[in-house]
Amino acid sequence: MATYTAADGHSLHYWDMGTGPVCILVHGFGMPAFLWLPFITPLLGKYRFILPDLRGFGGSHKVPVGHESVFTQYAHDLHGLIEHLDVESPALVGFSMGACTAMEYHRLYGFDRIRSYLQIDQAMRLTNDESYLSGLFGAHQATRMASLKQMMEDFESLGRERHFYKLPAVMRRRFWKQFSLFGASAFANPFLKYFAEMGRHEFLVRFVAPVSNWPVYLDCIRTFVGNPHDYRETMAQQAEEKPVWFFVGDESALYPVEGQLAAKEYIKHSKVVRFKGAGHALMFDSPVRFVRKLNHFLSSTAAH
Repeated sequence: MATYTAADGHSLHYWDMGTGPVCILVHGFGMPAFLWLPFITPLLGKYRFILPDLRGFGGSHKVPVGHESVFTQYAHDLHGLIEHLDVESPALVGFSMGACTAMEYHRLYGFDRIRSYLQIDQAMRLTNDESYLSGLFGAHQATRMASLKQMMEDFESLGRERHFYKLPAVMRRRFWKQFSLFGASAFANPFLKYFAEMGRHEFLVRFVAPVSNWPVYLDCIRTFVGNPHDYRETMAQQAEEKPVWFFVGDESALYPVEGQLAAKEYIKHSKVVRFKGAGHALMFDSPVRFVRKLNHFLSSTAAH
């Protein structure tokens, strides 16, 4: 695992492995970068993979978020990583929150340095309104976001400086319940869904979800519920010049399929690959097909 220094002086971790054209994969919420390893290992002889650990996760768990929006913070960090690596025309892959990071990077810096872009199960707008119902949680967004917002406010009232395991047990149980509910929503596979639901038990999940920097989870929630995060127009402006693919889980419970498919209205040359029977975390639900399609994406766009 390697490190680089972000613009605000913090040291951030990333994985760098393989040889060939460069691909940067940005993980989603609650997902340390090393979880990409099973999917890239078969391709390490063909491509060089860069796997950043976003602030609050994996090797960067203890690094605080310095910006009001984690998407903006992560986009600046992604720009810093690309500058640090000084790689020529990498492919960029973003999953879920990592895709929001990629779209925010595009909004702030453009895609001039990016060869091609793959978005994995993420709508280009997060929040619903009267004319759009395909944001996070789909038709259940109002209820789910209200619950998350209330939890965030209740935790903030306790003070960020407190150690997580010094917080009231009832609050910790509430935290883990929301964490497991979100995780279970990401899968279509019944076994993976059941495994994620076990995250409500603190004695189990504490071994896989670090909490020494627990306020970072509040920072993520605040960003998700804070504003519309509508990237449709900005993506359409410059992404038309680049190969853009979308991987969509047909059974996604986090982002309705209809909203993701509507991306072609904005980026008409884009390619959509649907994963039948897969949920939001489609690479875990359909690992063999994901590796095959990731290879297809990288090989098809390598010469662009």
